[in-house]
Amino acid sequence: MRRLVVFTLGLSLLVPSAAFAASRSSAQPSFTGGQFTGEGFDKCVAPSSSALRSWLTSPYRVVNIYFAGINRACANQPELSTQWLTTVTSNGWSVIPTYVGLQAPCNGHNVRKLSASTAASQGTAQADDAATQMSALGLEPDAGNPVYFDMEPYSRSNTTCDKAVMTFLDAWSRELQLKGYVSGVYGTIGTSSSPGLIRGLAKKRSDPTFQEPDAIWYALYNSIDSTADQSEFTGSWDGHVIHQYSNSHVETYNTNAFTIDNDAVAGDVVAAVTPAAPSGPPYNYAAAPPAGSVLREHSTPTEGTDSRTGVTYASGTVLPIACQTDGDDVDGSPVWDQLSNGAYVSDIFTTTTGGLSFTTGVPNCDTATPIATMGSLPVATLRANKTVSWSGTDDGSGVASYDVRYRTSAWNADLGGFRRALTATASTSTTVALSPGTRYCFDVRATDGSGNTGAWSEDACITRALDDRALSGGSAWKRLTGRRYFLRTATGTHAPSVTLRLPDAHVSLIGLVATTGPGAGSVDVFVNRRKVGTVSLTSSAHAERTMFMLPAFSARVGNIRVKTTTENALVRIDGLIVSG
Repeated sequence: MRRLVVFTLGLSLLVPSAAFAASRSSAQPSFTGGQFTGEGFDKCVAPSSSALRSWLTSPYRVVNIYFAGINRACANQPELSTQWLTTVTSNGWSVIPTYVGLQAPCNGHNVRKLSASTAASQGTAQADDAATQMSALGLEPDAGNPVYFDMEPYSRSNTTCDKAVMTFLDAWSRELQLKGYVSGVYGTIGTSSSPGLIRGLAKKRSDPTFQEPDAIWYALYNSIDSTADQSEFTGSWDGHVIHQYSNSHVETYNTNAFTIDNDAVAGDVVAAVTPAAPSGPPYNYAAAPPAGSVLREHSTPTEGTDSRTGVTYASGTVLPIACQTDGDDVDGSPVWDQLSNGAYVSDIFTTTTGGLSFTTGVPNCDTATPIATMGSLPVATLRANKTVSWSGTDDGSGVASYDVRYRTSAWNADLGGFRRALTATASTSTTVALSPGTRYCFDVRATDGSGNTGAWSEDACITRALDDRALSGGSAWKRLTGRRYFLRTATGTHAPSVTLRLPDAHVSLIGLVATTGPGAGSVDVFVNRRKVGTVSLTSSAHAERTMFMLPAFSARVGNIRVKTTTENALVRIDGLIVSG
């Protein structure tokens, strides 16, 4: 609503408040600034580190913090500490430090205001305070860390007021830069007819006596998710721009609802860090429950009240972690930490660095690998496709996913190398296309919820029959066609002692596809000179596409011969199964 713009257009409602004094841990991390491009948001009170971890399923990776300033609406920031900064940046979040200090003399609200007569000295003093508070929070100088001054809307048509603001911000940027910080300014952009602060700063670029901020953050609620929607900001601020494009609304991820503004970021932030490898065991991290609460210990990795041990840990308490395991999902994280005493705590409420998953370098409690098995397959088929299935067992965290691979061989070749069919799938079956005369062998392995991957299973193999057209024979054999035959062809004869041949086969198992009936004959099957079996096609019922499998034998390479043994009896061969 339009009447709310004055109060909600900025990053916070402006009311007098005491400055925030951040606590520092004994193990001071190193935070550095950098340029980030992507989605960000800001909210009045900094979320708990656990809530931000739950928001890792969101598109955002930057969050602002109102770390200091006499006019912060949300002066009470119970989460802000060096521990909080370490945890959130180690879990992939970048941060925008925001200082809500003295406002324009002509600001129409009940706020602490700067004085036109002392604007320069006040700008310097506010920069000094910002630098002190940044350092207290662990954000040291000369590391590229930015500080954005939040200047709320005022009437720039009041030239005396506007001049005071520009003098103040000139001193702000000069002093911050001398202190070793990147100076930033947040403000409205306004319109061409009524330009806001940021447009005023853009026009100051031609003034050699004015110290421009290093970075800008402009509010323009046009729903354009971009920092390139205002052409006058190109040039000196390229790569140093944030656009607040949508104001107060609620978004929820993993049950955590925040009232936020949206930011398109292509600018300066305190950068996320790559966590150092932990040392242990035990692996010492700290409890990090939301402010005002404690981290509860459980006898099992379940969040029910019946599993609580009665032991609690205040924020910052060192936790000797032995390993991590899978358990009840808490705000998007299924990971639990087993402590040296054998009890468990929910990982999301600690300072570990795994986000919503396991922390690299901390071992899994579950070290047993899952076992996967391929479902049985028929030795041979005439069908053009086949559904293959698999299953797995795991006594610990349960099977989470499967990898499936396969290899093939044509009738005249050995099995080739493996090719991956599926990777990290939760499915337990798939349908595959089969080519005539080709053998397919599948195997599977499983990965459990703790990340343990088991061994590949034994192969499950299936061969699709080779069409009779691949066999050669003399004039006594006739080629037949029709839908009732495998691949619509068959080869038949009534003559005795005539042969169909398939040269250079790689084979240890042979089968025939043939027509049976009351007047059908029989055949002998040879590999080179060795007879591997006899097949009688005589039956009481007539049937096409009948499969006959002969006993397996030692693998060999040779010529396969199918020779008729009966006279004036129909032998109709529809295909040959050749399995290596």
